[in-house]
This record gives sequence, structure tokens and C-alpha cells, in this order.
Amino acid sequence: MSPYNGCDFFSFFGVFFLRMWQLLFGDLALAGLASDEIQVIVLMCSGVSAALVGSFLVLKKMTMLANALSHTVLLGIVTSFLVFSCFSDHKVFGMSLSVLLLGSLLASFLTTALVELCKKLFSLDEGSSIGLIFSFLFALGIALVTVFAKGVHLGTEAIMGNIDALHVRDIRLVMYTLLASVFAITVFFKYFQILCFDGSFAKSIGLHPGFFHYLLMLLTASASICCFRAVGVFLFLIFLTAPAMCARLFTKKLRSLLILSCVISVFGSLISIAVSRHIYSYYDVALSTAGLSCVILSIMYPAALLVVKMQRNLLKSKVKRKSDSSSKFKKKTSLIDTTG
Repeated sequence: MSPYNGCDFFSFFGVFFLRMWQLLFGDLALAGLASDEIQVIVLMCSGVSAALVGSFLVLKKMTMLANALSHTVLLGIVTSFLVFSCFSDHKVFGMSLSVLLLGSLLASFLTTALVELCKKLFSLDEGSSIGLIFSFLFALGIALVTVFAKGVHLGTEAIMGNIDALHVRDIRLVMYTLLASVFAITVFFKYFQILCFDGSFAKSIGLHPGFFHYLLMLLTASASICCFRAVGVFLFLIFLTAPAMCARLFTKKLRSLLILSCVISVFGSLISIAVSRHIYSYYDVALSTAGLSCVILSIMYPAALLVVKMQRNLLKSKVKRKSDSSSKFKKKTSLIDTTG
């Protein structure tokens, strides 16, 4: 029986942090984690990995390319399924996950390469190139699913994710992906920083924007792989954009942006699992936790925007009061001078 049965929103956090403390000090085995705990850990690691990459994508205004990657990955998944099915009778979700992930990675590189090729060959702007390649590869993936993957739960499980089917091995996958992203961003942080804010200066000092562009796409593909089992390849786009957009409202520094976006992503993951457990315990309604997490992250941006606007209005009112009081004081002093 799950230790979270009957937990409400607040008691969920008490049980969760107590068990994480036991896990940290060896009183709880990794294999003994409850389903809710696996979901939280996977969502948190996936969210942090996506938030780190998404911060650079938002700064470089490349979220449309990330959106294209989130859909064209379908082609890689279907292709890897078709190739693998020639040698095995396994269903998609039971087949080797590494094969699906390799297909997703290759599809991501194919998307990026074709977008750059269209820009050079046809003199298209980036938005038009992304729209053309995105539509073509996504439609091709849909056609392959329709023709060759009938009766397979490809859309429900492999594409939209299945957070309730997560296992302990998925924790290792997202941990490795997160560590790889953190390592790459730490090593190339200064170069990413220069390229995000001053591309012309980066070229003048000998940096190759193309290399770092493809490296960023590799990290984006890794983030999609990290979110693959939990939220699928479609919904992970909100994990890329929402935390970074929220964090950007509160800070202008890149390091602070990265840290704050990760904190927002972790907070959203915890809240979504707690809300899902609360609703299931008290109303016996099983909501899609992946969908709920995306909804919560989406709501965070207008909420953060509202907070920022309220702060600005309060600041303006304080400044106005100070200016009014100073003007009144000047009038009084001028009157005293004239009467004197």
C-alpha cells in the first residue's frame, strides 16, 4: 500500500520530505520508493534539465525551433519502432527505450540540419524554415503512424507519456541526462553567455556560433529525452519555456535566471503531484499528472506577471508620494522665504 493513500495537499509534503530524508541516510532503499515519489523525482529532474536549456532558448528567441523539435521527434520514434519491429515482436512501450531515444535524437539533428539548409538554399528566414520543415517531418511521422503502427498504443504511451508507469530505472535515466546538461552548460557557460547577448562580439573573438547552436540543439534533444517517459514529446515544450519566462520577469542576470528557472520548475513539479494526490484522495478522481503539471507551469507565468505589475505599481505610487511630499515641502520653504 502506498504511504500517500488518503494524504491531502499539505500532508503529502510531510510524508514526502520524511521519506526523502530516510532515503538520503540509507533508511529507505531506492527500490522501495512509492509511485508518487518516483513521479516527483523524475518530474523534478526533467524540469530542471528542460529549464536550464530553455533559459538559453528564450534568450536567443529560439522557442519556435524547440517547438518544432518537440513534434518532429515523433518521426524518430516511429522510425525506430518500425526498424525494431522488424527484428522483434515487442510493443513500443516494452521495447528497448535506448532505441527510441536514439531515434528521437537523430530526428532532432535532422530537424536542425534541414532548417539551416533551407535558410541557406532558399534564402528563407528562420521562422519560415522552421514552419516548412516542422510541418513536413511531423506530417511524415503522422503518416507512418497511420499506415504502419495501427493498433499500437504509440500516441497514448510513447508520445503523450505515461507518468504512472514510471520505474526506478527512469530515475537513473533522467539523472544521467540532467548531469550531462549541467556539465555541458557549466563548461561552456561563458561561451553561451557571449552568444546569447552579443553574437557579433563572439564572432570577432573566434567563436563558432554554428558549433554552439548544434550543441544547444543537442541539449534540447536531451531534455526531450529526459521528459520522454513522463510527459511525452509534445508537452515538454512548456517545461522548456514557462520556467525561463517566469524567471526572466524577476532577474536580468544569466546565472540568476538559470537558478530561478530551475527553482520554479521544481516548485511546479512538487505542486502538481501534491494537487493530483489531493484530488484523488478526497474526490476519487484520477487526473493526468503530466497534464496537470503543464497547466500549473502555464498558470505560473500570468501569476508572475501580475506580481511584477503590482510591484511596479506600488513602486510608482511610492515615488509619486515622495515627489508630492517633496514638492509640498518646497512650496512651504518658498512661502517661508517670501514672507521672511
